[in-house]
Amino acid sequence: MDFSTGNSFTTQTIQPSSVLKSDGTDQTEKLIARDTIYSHLAGDEEIKFSYAVIPSKDTSSISSYFLVSGGYYHSLKQIAGKTNYLKLNEFRKKGMFDKYSREKYGEVIMASKK
Repeated sequence: MDFSTGNSFTTQTIQPSSVLKSDGTDQTEKLIARDTIYSHLAGDEEIKFSYAVIPSKDTSSISSYFLVSGGYYHSLKQIAGKTNYLKLNEFRKKGMFDKYSREKYGEVIMASKK
């Protein structure tokens, strides 16, 4: 976060370009509004949100993206394999979650340029 003073910024809400349930059904209308209409998942079902991110043409600006959501989420996914406690313990270090998030974001940006 930037807590400096005197900087101006603008916000823009980016709607998902697609919201697909694992069975191929479009869930956009159900999930785009802030209401009490939810998509229910069972077993191995999942929902994939896709966004068309358009980089700013202003080279002097920096863009930040925040995912905002609502509803109730509870994953029953069973993950196989052993937990990597050494890797998890790294998140106790100051700034590690931010570093990890930036790395993952960079990977997504690089993949989208291919």
